[in-house]
Amino acid sequence: MKDTPPIPEIVEQCLKASLPGDRHRQRIIGQVIIKLLAAGYSLGKALPLFFWELADLEPPLTRTEALLFCALHHIFHTCHNTRINDKKDAFEILKIPEEKMALTPKEMLKEAKLAYWKQFNELTRDPQNLLLNARKIITAKKAFDFLQTL
Repeated sequence: MKDTPPIPEIVEQCLKASLPGDRHRQRIIGQVIIKLLAAGYSLGKALPLFFWELADLEPPLTRTEALLFCALHHIFHTCHNTRINDKKDAFEILKIPEEKMALTPKEMLKEAKLAYWKQFNELTRDPQNLLLNARKIITAKKAFDFLQTL
């Protein structure tokens, strides 16, 4: 186990948006996911612990829930290695036309928010898409966060 930073907001957003089932089940699975991510385990160690921690859950864990865990693990560990340092790069990542760079900060933030949520919703339709698009999701989130700081 190593020292890990706090759980990024994007992980919590994906967790809330993607877990199927009733609220009680979602909360139990979500707590285990957050605990294992915060511990900083590699996927090879975290996945068996995930199954072990939830072995008594009825009905048993589904493939979708296991895929979600893998996707969130990938997102969590990718998040800390992605940096956006340029406004032009952020616009390109969020697919905002360059001519909108001249907007006022408030209008630019509105455009960035719309572009980010459009991408987020397209890329996170289900846990399999979440897993396949983890890097794109993190990059879009980092671009949006960068534009928020301007």
